[in-house]
Amino acid sequence: MAAYLARYSDVRASGQNPLIHYIQAGRAEARDASPLNAPLLSVPAPHELAPAEFHREIEALFDPAFYALRNPDVVQSGLPLLNHFIEHGLQELRDPAEWFSMRGYLEFYPDVLRAGENPLIHFILHGKKEGRTPIACSQEQRPPSMNDEKKRVRREEMETVSEIAPTSVLSADAAVIGAHFDKQFYLEHYGWSIPDDQEPIEHFLEVGWRDGFDPNQDFSVEYYRMMNDDIRRANINPFVHYCRNGRAEMREGRYYADTIADFSPIVSIIVPNYNHSSYLHQRLDSIFGQTYKRIEVIILDDNSIDNSREVIAHYIKEHNVEVKTIYNDRNSGNVFKQWEKGIKVASGDLIWICESDDFCDPHFLERSVDHFKDLSVNLVFGDVQFVDESGIQFSGLDEFREQAEAGVWTKPLRRTAKQWFDGAFGVHNVVVNVGGCVFRRCTLPESVWKRAQGFKVAGDWYLYTYLIGTGSAVYEPSAKAYFRQHDRNTSGIPNRRLDYINEHAYIAQHLVSMWGIPKANRQRFIESVRTQYHYLKMDGEYGSFEERFPIEDILGAQRSHQHVVIAFLGFHSGGGEVFPIQLANRLAERGHMVSMLAYNMSSINWDMVGDLNAGIPVYHVSDVKRIGRGEFGRAIGASIVHSHMMSCDMFLLSGNEPPLDLPYVVTMHGSYDSVGREAFGLLFEILRGVTYWVYTAEKNLGVFDGIPIARSRFKKIPNALAHDLDDFAFSREELGIDADSVVFTLVARGIKRKGWRAAVTAFRKLKQRVPDGKFDLILVGSGDQADKIVADIQPGESIHFLGYQSQINGLYRLSDVALVPSRFQGESFPLCVIQALQEGVPVIGSDVGEIKKMLSGRAGKAGIVIRSERDSDRFFDSLSNAMETMLDLEVRSSYGRRAKSLARKFDLDRMLEAYEKAYQTAIRFR
Repeated sequence: MAAYLARYSDVRASGQNPLIHYIQAGRAEARDASPLNAPLLSVPAPHELAPAEFHREIEALFDPAFYALRNPDVVQSGLPLLNHFIEHGLQELRDPAEWFSMRGYLEFYPDVLRAGENPLIHFILHGKKEGRTPIACSQEQRPPSMNDEKKRVRREEMETVSEIAPTSVLSADAAVIGAHFDKQFYLEHYGWSIPDDQEPIEHFLEVGWRDGFDPNQDFSVEYYRMMNDDIRRANINPFVHYCRNGRAEMREGRYYADTIADFSPIVSIIVPNYNHSSYLHQRLDSIFGQTYKRIEVIILDDNSIDNSREVIAHYIKEHNVEVKTIYNDRNSGNVFKQWEKGIKVASGDLIWICESDDFCDPHFLERSVDHFKDLSVNLVFGDVQFVDESGIQFSGLDEFREQAEAGVWTKPLRRTAKQWFDGAFGVHNVVVNVGGCVFRRCTLPESVWKRAQGFKVAGDWYLYTYLIGTGSAVYEPSAKAYFRQHDRNTSGIPNRRLDYINEHAYIAQHLVSMWGIPKANRQRFIESVRTQYHYLKMDGEYGSFEERFPIEDILGAQRSHQHVVIAFLGFHSGGGEVFPIQLANRLAERGHMVSMLAYNMSSINWDMVGDLNAGIPVYHVSDVKRIGRGEFGRAIGASIVHSHMMSCDMFLLSGNEPPLDLPYVVTMHGSYDSVGREAFGLLFEILRGVTYWVYTAEKNLGVFDGIPIARSRFKKIPNALAHDLDDFAFSREELGIDADSVVFTLVARGIKRKGWRAAVTAFRKLKQRVPDGKFDLILVGSGDQADKIVADIQPGESIHFLGYQSQINGLYRLSDVALVPSRFQGESFPLCVIQALQEGVPVIGSDVGEIKKMLSGRAGKAGIVIRSERDSDRFFDSLSNAMETMLDLEVRSSYGRRAKSLARKFDLDRMLEAYEKAYQTAIRFR
C-alpha cells in the first residue's frame, strides 16, 4: 500500500486510499497493481475457535486437488498439502480452493483489509455469519449473489476507507529477515534511494524488494521471483518468504554459480615444444606471470634438435619454478599426440595448452577461469590476435571472426554447443589458436584422439567439438592471447592445400552429423571453403571446386547423433541422485551425447560432482526459465529427455507453458509413490508430456490405478551399477575397529524412515543382549535425520559416523553385514543392496520396494528380510534379532556366497541396452 503511494505521487497528493484508487481508476489507467498485493496480513490466532475445531473448519473448506495444481512447489517439497496451507499458505495468501480468492476477498471487503485480518480466517469467524459472499478465483471482483442494497452499502464503505498503515506487519517481517539482512551491503548498493530518516531494512520491506534490490550478497530478489512462479504471482516479498519458508523448502536464493566462493581450481598448463627455443622464454614468462596462481606446468619436448632443453632447464633454475618435464627420445611426428600425453599426466581440473611459440596477457587465466563455476561450461576462449615473429600485433583475426558471425565479439558470450555450431563455429574455427582457450579436463575416447592425429590442418577444430561436447562455451574478449606467425608454424596452409579441402569436407559432415546445422550455415561454410580454394589457385591443378568438394552430400546430410538429457534432482546424497549420474557416465562411455539437467542446486555435494564425467555438462532449471521450455530443448540440441524425479517432470511438463516438444522418458525410482489422490490433477498434467515410463519396482505402478494408459508405454528395467574396485578411504584400524569385530554398515540418505533410528536402536538392543560380543556399527550418509541421530551417539558405543562417502563398494569390503532397514514410502530398488551383493556381503533389509526380490534367487537368499511394520518397537526388535543371527560366522558366510551369485543379476550392459531400446521406443512413439 505504501509502495503504491510511493510509486504514484498523484495518488499520494490526492489523499486517496491506494486500494480504492486502483479499483476505481488505476486499473483502467493500466497502473501497476503489484504494490497493492504484498502479503501484509499476518494470521492472527483464531481465539474464538479451539485449535482442533479451527483445523476441522479449514479442512472442510480446503480443496487439496486445487491446491496441488496451483502450487506444484508444495507437492515437490513433500509436505502434506493441508499442513502446508495452515502453516504457510494462509500467511502467504495462497488460495485454498477455486471458490475462495484470498486477494479477491480483501479487495471487495476493504474493511477486512483495514482491520489487518486474514481473509479466510475472517470468513470462517465472521464473514459467514455476516452473510458475506466469498469471491471465486475465476470471477471478477464482485460476489455473484450480492443484491443491489448490499452493493450500495459496500460502495459507500469503500469510499470512506482511510489509509492503512501496515506497521505491525512490517515489524513482523523485519523480525523474520533481521538476522539475514545485510545493512552495510544494502547501503553500499542502494543508499542513494533511501530517505535520510528511514532505516535500510524498512526501505527494503516497503519499496526496495519491489524494485529488485537485494538484501545481501547471497540472495537475488529477481532470481527468486524468476524461479518461483507462485511467489511472483502472489507478489510476495521474496526474501521474507525465503527466510520464513523457502530455505526449509530447499528453494534457491541465488543462482548456484554466483554463490560459489573462493573458486580456484588447479589449471594444468601444457606446453608442447618442438624447436622453439627462441620463443620459450617469452612463452614461460607469460605463463608464470599469470595473476591466477593455482597452476601446474607440464613441458613436453618432442625431441627438439635445437637447444630447447637447455633453455627450459635454465629457465627453471633461474626462476626457481616448479615444472614437470617430459622429453621424448623420438619425435612423435604429431602435435596431437603431445596434447594427449600432456592431458593424461595432468592433475588439474582445467587444461590450458600453450603452444611454445605463442604468448598471452597476464590476466588471461584470471578472466577465463571464473566462467567454469557454471557446470554447463566446458570451454572458454578469448580474444586471439596475430603477432609477427618479433611479437608485434597485426590485424586479421577480428575480420576472421566477423566473417564467421558479425556483431557478437565485443562482449562476453555464453552459448551452448548447438548454438555455437549453428552459428560462428559452424563456419570458421573461431578458436583459432589452442593457447587462446581453457577447457575442462575430461577423458576423450582413444578413437577421437586417433582420428585427430590424422589431421594436418583442422585437427583442433575436430577436437573442440568433443571438448565442448553437449555443454556450453564462453567467449571472453578480455582474455587476450597472441598467435605468432613465422615460417616454422605447424599450421601453415599453402603447402597443405589438399589437406585443407579434404579436412574441411570431413568437418562439415561431422558437424552436421552431431548437430544438424541449418542449411544456410552449411552454405556459408561451403562458400568460405570455396573462397579459400580459389585463393589457393587450386582450380587449374585440381579442377573446379564443385568437382572437388562434396557440396550436395553436405547439404543433404542428416543429423545422426542423439543427445540424451538426463534430468535429476541434483547433487544430493541418495541413490535416486547417484543412479542418473552413473547412467550418464556409462552412456557417454558407449558413445552417446549426454548432458544433465539439475532441478535443485540449493546444496551441492561436490564429491558427487566429482563422480560425474567432467565432460558431461550440467545445465540448471534456471537455463530453462530464462528462455522457455521449448526454446531450451532447441538451444541445447536435445533429442530426448530422461527424467529421474517427479519434481523435474512437474517443472518441465505441467503448467500453462507448452511442455518440451521432445520424446520424454521417466524412470520411477519412487518419487511418484508418495503422490496422493489429491494430486491426480497434477499427475494428469504430467501424463500429457511423458512418452514412455520405466519402473524399477511393481509398487511404482500403483499411482496409475484407474488411469487408462496402454501397457506398451511401460517397461520394467532393474537398476544396475558398475563394480567399483576402488579401496575405501579408511581401514578398519584407522576407524578404530578390531579385525575380528562383526561390522554392520548402514548406507542411506539422512532422512526420516531410511533406517537411521532403526539401525542405532537395534544395535543398542543387541549390545544389551550380547554385552560381551564384538560388533560395530558404521553409519554413512548425510541429512537432517542423520544429524539428529548422530548427535545422540555417546563415546564408546562402537558406532562410527562417516558422513557422505562415495566408495561404497570399498566400504562394504571391510564390512560384514549391510543394513537396509528402510520404511521409506518411496523406496524402490536401493543401489546399496547391489553394491553389497557385489562384495559378497549379506544384507538385512526390510520388505519394501524390490528389496525382497533383490535378495532372492535360485540359489537361495542373500540375507534376512524383515517385515516393514508401522509399530517401531516391533520393527526395531525384528532388526535386532536379525543382527544377532548374523553374528554367526557360518550364517554370514552362507548368505555371502549367495550374494556373489545374485550380484550377476544386475548386469550393467544389459541395463544400458534396455535403456537404449527405451529411448528408441520413445522416439518412435513421438
